[in-house]
Amino acid sequence: MKRIILTLCLLAPVSLAACGPTTRTTGASFTDPAYRGQSFSSLVVEADKSGLQERQAIENGTVQALMKAGVRARTSLEILPPTRNYSDGAVRQAIGQTGAQGVVEIIPANKQIHQEYYPPTYHAGIAHGRYGTGFGGGMAFGPGFYDPGFVVNEPRVTYNVTLYAFPGYRKVWTGEFRTDGAGGMDYGDVGGHFGAALVQRLQQDGVIR
Repeated sequence: MKRIILTLCLLAPVSLAACGPTTRTTGASFTDPAYRGQSFSSLVVEADKSGLQERQAIENGTVQALMKAGVRARTSLEILPPTRNYSDGAVRQAIGQTGAQGVVEIIPANKQIHQEYYPPTYHAGIAHGRYGTGFGGGMAFGPGFYDPGFVVNEPRVTYNVTLYAFPGYRKVWTGEFRTDGAGGMDYGDVGGHFGAALVQRLQQDGVIR
């Protein structure tokens, strides 16, 4: 199936936007019973324990998805430039002073490369014309060919996500998700796509309005 999709994209360059790489996110989440019914309209997004490129992708993708959902949002990179060193207390103080109602902390916990193998396939020749007439005629076929087997590397990332409410950094919501990326994606690409799935779950759980 993936080979067919790829072929269609190559044959129809005008529709490439519809054939772009996609991700699939699955997981579970839980809201503290004491805070059910509380929703947030302004948040800071922090992708902790990740490289700079991946952090930028995760934070920017999540902030864009939050703003599209009507939530005021900022990346932690705006508040805490990565050129400086911060203690845990300084991080909490800086984020807490933004005026946001809470912070979404996203931690990539496990990264894997899943290899999908596609074996060689033989394609029979295609009829391209007719020769002769009557019972002595027939169809002319071009030569068949082999499509060599190949391996597709698909990234997988597990994200641990926690929503803390201000003041006091109270943990009100938590989730664990796995995002499967398409072949050719890197971990930054996967992180950029994860934000939309995360915001959708926050909406389903009634955590954001």
